[in-house]
Amino acid sequence: MGIAGAGLVFGPEAARGQIVGEIDGFLGRQAASMIQLMLEGASKPGASIIATIAGLITFFLGATGVFVELQGALNVVWDVRRKAGGGVHGFIRDYLVAFGLVVGVVFLLLVSLVLSALMSALGKYVDSFTGILGVVVRLGHAI
Repeated sequence: MGIAGAGLVFGPEAARGQIVGEIDGFLGRQAASMIQLMLEGASKPGASIIATIAGLITFFLGATGVFVELQGALNVVWDVRRKAGGGVHGFIRDYLVAFGLVVGVVFLLLVSLVLSALMSALGKYVDSFTGILGVVVRLGHAI
């Protein structure tokens, strides 16, 4: 989604390249190459929508489980007691809250990555503009 949004402004190839460049700065060349391969594969139409849906469901269930377990571990560390009698309703509520946290974190990470790529591209544009402006000023002084 982040690449699609940035692709509207810069074009899909430029957006992918910029995001891979940002990942290269954070995680290194090898991780960026792996992400680039995944992005190239994701940009091609999939053979099966069922596999995509199953992958998304698995991702969200796994990430939600991590947040629920993290909450339980923090409760143990801080010696927080759960209310008795939560039952199925409490279990479902915990998973819905954890799911909301997963969606929120994913959204914030995507926004952060896209904004970082936009700022980097804007910086390159400003650098090129100031370079041209410097040449014009120097030419003006020479005349």
